[in-house]
Amino acid sequence: MKELESAILESNPEKLNNLLNKVEIFKLSDSDIKELIELSKNKGIAKLETTLLLKFKTELDSYSDKEKEISIIALIEELSEDIYCSGWNDGIEQELWNWGNGISEPNEIFQKRVVKSDAKLAVEYGKEIGLWAVWNDDESEPRAISIRDWNKKLNK
Repeated sequence: MKELESAILESNPEKLNNLLNKVEIFKLSDSDIKELIELSKNKGIAKLETTLLLKFKTELDSYSDKEKEISIIALIEELSEDIYCSGWNDGIEQELWNWGNGISEPNEIFQKRVVKSDAKLAVEYGKEIGLWAVWNDDESEPRAISIRDWNKKLNK
């Protein structure tokens, strides 16, 4: 438990993933899992929170629809910031979707900033919760949409 807390406090997704892949992790109690997810939420690192939620799906089931919407938006915003130093770079939702699904590769300029596992995390999480996030021009902010609506938008 202490190692997991340390990975979260260090904001180290790679270390967290390595620890989560250990067999002993499944010995965590429900309260331990809730505590780790809450710690990652408080730390404000969406990659950590979604990694934990995908590993412990029973906790994901306890999220309200609104919490799921907030979390997918936060994840895509965080990845946009990591890649482009921009809270929501124009087209990031399409790029992450394509990179995470293996449809395309990041261009040469961004290959060092884009971690494919992050794009895959976003796509896996989005599919798990049935949501994706897009920029809403009318409100000048992102909004969550269903995966079904996202797929319709892609196929126009």
